[in-house]
Amino acid sequence: MHKKSLIFKFSVLLFLCSSSYALINVQLIPYLIRLGYSTPQRGLIVSFSAFASIFGQLLIGYISDKTNTVKKLFMNLTALLIVTIFLGYSISDHNFIFHFIVLGLGMMFFRICTNLAETWILGLDQTREKFGTIRGIGSAGWAIFSLISAYVIGYFGYSGIAILFSFLSLLILLVSFKLPDIETVETANISKTDFLSLISNKNYIILLIIFFIAFFVMNTDSFTVTDLIFEFGGNESDVGLRWFIQGFLELPAFTFGNILIHKLNKKRFLLMTLSFVFLRFFLYSLSTNITHIILISLLQMVTFPFLIIGQRIMIYDETPARLHATSQMIAVSVTMSASSILTPMFSGYLSLWLTNRQILLSFALISLIAIFILPLYKHQKEGAQL
Repeated sequence: MHKKSLIFKFSVLLFLCSSSYALINVQLIPYLIRLGYSTPQRGLIVSFSAFASIFGQLLIGYISDKTNTVKKLFMNLTALLIVTIFLGYSISDHNFIFHFIVLGLGMMFFRICTNLAETWILGLDQTREKFGTIRGIGSAGWAIFSLISAYVIGYFGYSGIAILFSFLSLLILLVSFKLPDIETVETANISKTDFLSLISNKNYIILLIIFFIAFFVMNTDSFTVTDLIFEFGGNESDVGLRWFIQGFLELPAFTFGNILIHKLNKKRFLLMTLSFVFLRFFLYSLSTNITHIILISLLQMVTFPFLIIGQRIMIYDETPARLHATSQMIAVSVTMSASSILTPMFSGYLSLWLTNRQILLSFALISLIAIFILPLYKHQKEGAQL
C-alpha cells in the first residue's frame, strides 16, 4: 500500500475512533447524572474502568508483543466495546450494579482501544513520522462530535448516542479490516535487572510522581467541572460546547508544544505547564457562571497537550533504547490510569463536605506539590544510560 494512501486511511481511522469515543466519554458524566447516580457512585464507575484498564492495558500489551499483532486485538476489542456501550447507553433504568459493570467495562475497552490505535500507527514505518498529523485529525473528530453529541441527545435521547456510536464503530471495523497490521519485529526480553534499574532511576521516578500529580488534578476537568456546569444550570449542550472548544485547541497545541519543548529547556517547559495547570483550576474555583468556565477552558491549549508532550519526550530522554517501550507503558499506567482511579474517588469523598468550587480549589493547591518537587529533577540527555 502506498505511503500517502496508508496515511490517509489511518487518518480516517483515527478520526472515526476519536469521533465515536467523544460521544461516549464527553457525555458519560451527564448521562450518569441524568440517571440519578450520586457523585460517589459516579466516581466508583469511573474508578472501576480506570482500575480495570491498568491490568487490561498491560495484558493486551503483553499479548500484542508476543503475537506481533495490533490489528486483530483492536478489532476484537472494538466489537466488545460496541456491545457494552450499546447496552450501557440503551438501558436507562436506575440500576447501579448494571451500569457499574457494563459502563465500567465499556470505558475500559475504550481506553485500551485508544492506546492500541495509536500503537498501530507507531508500529508502521510509513505512518510513524506522521503520527502528530494523524493524531491532530483525530482531535478534530473529537471536537466535532463533542458538539454533535448534545444535539443527538436533544433529538433522540441517550439511546441515540448508543446507535450513532455503534454505527461509527462498525465503520471503524470496516476501515481496520483493509489496513495492514504492524510490522513483525524481534524484541529482546526485558530482564529483572533491567526492570530494577528502571525503577531505581531517580529522575524517572520523580517524573512519574510529577506527572501523576498533574493528571490527578487534570482529571477533575471531566468530573467536578462538569458537575459545576450543571450546578450553574447548564446541560449537555454546554458540556459538548466546552469539549468542542478544547478539542479544536489541541490541534495547534500539539504542533506548537512539540516545537516549544525543543526550543526551551525541558524543565522550564514543564514548570510553565504545571503553572498553567495551577492557574486553570484556581480560576475554576473562582468562576460564577458557565461563561467563566468556558473561557477558563481555553487554558486547555497549554495544559493537557503540553503534559502529554512533556511526559512522552522527557521519559523517553531518561531511559535507554532497550527500555523505551516498557518505560512508556509503565508511565501511562501510573500517571494516567492510576490517577483516573483516585481522582473521582477523592473528589467524591470531598463532595460530602465541600462545594464543587472548594473541591477545585483543593485540587489547584495539590498541583503546587508537583511544582515544589520539580527542582529535584536533574535533566539528562536523550538515551540516558542506567
